[in-house]
Amino acid sequence: MDQRQTPVLYRIRPAIVAPLLVTAAAICFAVVDSLWWLLGIPFAIVASFCAQPNFNLANGSLAYLAALLGFALFFFHERAGLAISIGSGAGFILSGLEKWFTAKPVDPEDGKSRTRPN
Repeated sequence: MDQRQTPVLYRIRPAIVAPLLVTAAAICFAVVDSLWWLLGIPFAIVASFCAQPNFNLANGSLAYLAALLGFALFFFHERAGLAISIGSGAGFILSGLEKWFTAKPVDPEDGKSRTRPN
């Protein structure tokens, strides 16, 4: 197989900074605006588990479902729906970006991370 045809595998690390930022923002909004912002914290954490660097629908289905739940709840209870949809959306997008920035290529033969491509 030619060198140009070999697939590049990546080691994806879990997102740590993004869920902490979303949690801190939710706590700040809860202090300043309303306690309903705290409802978005569990949805942001679940969305960070689902996030992948390619933002595909298969891995992020729980985050997309939570955002849709928040939009549907927005018509019945505005603050709760806003907290759920923003928490899950921000957690998913920021965690996907963090995982994209921290992904490292892996050598398929030995499974060790490479610092630079061959």
